[in-house]
Amino acid sequence: MKIAYTLALSLLLSIVLVLPTFSENVLTIQKTPFESFNCGTDFTQVIGSGGVTLVSVTATQNGQNVTSAIISASPAPFVVGTSDVVMFRVQGGSLRLTYQISVKVQNTTTGEQFEGITNLVISAQ
Repeated sequence: MKIAYTLALSLLLSIVLVLPTFSENVLTIQKTPFESFNCGTDFTQVIGSGGVTLVSVTATQNGQNVTSAIISASPAPFVVGTSDVVMFRVQGGSLRLTYQISVKVQNTTTGEQFEGITNLVISAQ
């Protein structure tokens, strides 16, 4: 199975990476503490038929829940229309720390549940 991840850096630039769902192939995003931008996780390749319901988008650092500091509440995470893409905005973070972002969805037809993992690295550049 594969999950396609979409990182939207601006309206003009969109990067799409297709990665196997094995833990050693987790997508890594780098940003500065100042930056705030939209990211997306695309579950199209694993959902098949039916859409998705967003279960949760959470961020952790060393096992501690830091969702409110890293995932913006405005705009709140959402499923894009009738697609299988979940959009969320990353913000803040402390220099030289890595955060793990987990996006969980449920297939509206089969009830199957899927999780996409992204590492967010906060750097000076």
